[in-house]
Amino acid sequence: MVHKALGINRILDNILNRLSHLDAAYLIDDYALGRDTGVIDILLGTGDK
Repeated sequence: MVHKALGINRILDNILNRLSHLDAAYLIDDYALGRDTGVIDILLGTGDK
């Protein structure tokens, strides 16, 4: 589980670095709850209202 978490951190950091207008990326749904269903849902945010 720790190995998977480190991989996800790298993926999220890569997304945030490539898309400079983003302020946040959140794991949601099954993966956020620790269930590896093969689908990773990510919510991206810019901080704009």
